[in-house]
Amino acid sequence: MKQTSLKSGAGFTLIELIVTIFIITLIAGVSVANYRKGERSRQAAIAADGVIGAFNFTQNLTLSGRQTSNNNASCRTAAYYFLRVDTSTNIYEVKARNICAGDDLIETYSLPGNVRFREITADATSYVWTETRFALPFGQITFDSDLGVIPGNPTLNIVVETLDGSVSRTITVDSVTGRIDQ
Repeated sequence: MKQTSLKSGAGFTLIELIVTIFIITLIAGVSVANYRKGERSRQAAIAADGVIGAFNFTQNLTLSGRQTSNNNASCRTAAYYFLRVDTSTNIYEVKARNICAGDDLIETYSLPGNVRFREITADATSYVWTETRFALPFGQITFDSDLGVIPGNPTLNIVVETLDGSVSRTITVDSVTGRIDQ
């Protein structure tokens, strides 16, 4: 029976194992950090897409002339539809101003828990909330706010961002063309 002996130099030294573990840990750490940043970016993009979708929904309601579900049948015709965005609550609502001068709530949305409205601006003025009205015959856009009706034909900018402020998206509403994008 032949005995085998360990040759010197076979296997790994402790230093080589430590260096290998360090490199693997470093790569894993960078991968996790990139994944989290990508996740925050995705969440901000989803929130911005939701707000844009609500703007488009409001425009479509205006152009379709859809009736509201008001309890009073004579108040079901909408004078105009509007989207109210409130930075203090992170809620945005689609509403209709009916011909009886009341507001009918159509839909309420809220931003995901880790995303917020950072600011709403038009012509370098900041607002806490705005109501973007879409009126017939051509979906004309006007803006109302906590400071009153916004004059002229401004471009409205709504910024949504992650709670840590690392990722943001800006939604732009052009009152002249009706274009809504980010």
